[in-house]
Amino acid sequence: MIAGPDNNIPNRQVVDLFVRKSKNSASLVDIGGLPKSWNGLKQADFERMVRNLDINNSGAINYKFLATCCILLHSTIPTDLQIENLKRAMREIDITANCWQDNLTG
Repeated sequence: MIAGPDNNIPNRQVVDLFVRKSKNSASLVDIGGLPKSWNGLKQADFERMVRNLDINNSGAINYKFLATCCILLHSTIPTDLQIENLKRAMREIDITANCWQDNLTG
């Protein structure tokens, strides 16, 4: 298992994972690999990216936060109307707008 008991993955392991996936995507035509826009990225680029994701400067990233960021790369940006509809629906079922953040950090 890559993540520790605190749900964090060391930055070095995340960078290594991205570098391996990048090499596999280039050599094996890995369809399920990294986004095409990442094809030219090198290890230093991934290190900078991961450093920016380490919001607590702890040397590790919560795997839920990392997964959420990766999912958002391929997500469309909602319109203002869609956001308002979501907020209304969440109020109706008594969910706070910040509930997802507790799950990512805890």
